[in-house]
Amino acid sequence: VRAVDTLIPLLCAIEHEVEREVSIKKVAATLAVSEDSIWTEIRQYRRQMGKRGLRGDRISLGRNNREQDFHNKPNIGRIKPAYLQAQETLLSLCLLAGDARREIIKELSPEQFTAGAHRELARAIWTAEIGKGFSATHLLAQLNSPEAKALLSQLALQDDYFLKRKEKNLRDCLLMVKRQQLMEQIKEWQGQIISLEGEGKSAERENLLRELRNLQKKLHDLA
Repeated sequence: VRAVDTLIPLLCAIEHEVEREVSIKKVAATLAVSEDSIWTEIRQYRRQMGKRGLRGDRISLGRNNREQDFHNKPNIGRIKPAYLQAQETLLSLCLLAGDARREIIKELSPEQFTAGAHRELARAIWTAEIGKGFSATHLLAQLNSPEAKALLSQLALQDDYFLKRKEKNLRDCLLMVKRQQLMEQIKEWQGQIISLEGEGKSAERENLLRELRNLQKKLHDLA
């Protein structure tokens, strides 16, 4: 019952009818309940939102997702980069497992997630955890972009097998996200070193080169 209560606001947030029906089928199969019971809960939730003067069913996912990049549109039909899959696995664990969420928040910051929907959702999760008000409804209220709301709806729908692999997923995905951030930082600093060399700023170049070596050592230690 608690799982259904958590997912209903997310299902109501899906405006696209086909997307919503597919998600409802998945929720029903995962929780071993009938689709009719899910629809009944959705109607009741909408009535409650209507009495409060809220629009709980008008969050658009957009119709051009396939034309957008992975950083801004999570629901597209091509293979995602491994580091982005790792980020989404960690965000799913944050939504579904409190112990994993606390571990992830201890190890990472929202800024280590890709800019766009992923970082926006991460910031909302971190804020909700700190404020001790963690719930799907609270998270939805914290999100501004349709893309982040769509990502929340997508990542909250996981099956029992996903949670059974929680420890391995947590360990592997934390490592991948940390490695990705270090590689991006190394690439950025390498570009800065080349620029400093061209500008004749040898002292600044040497300082940054030392920091780059430390960063490369951190990346090697994560291997």
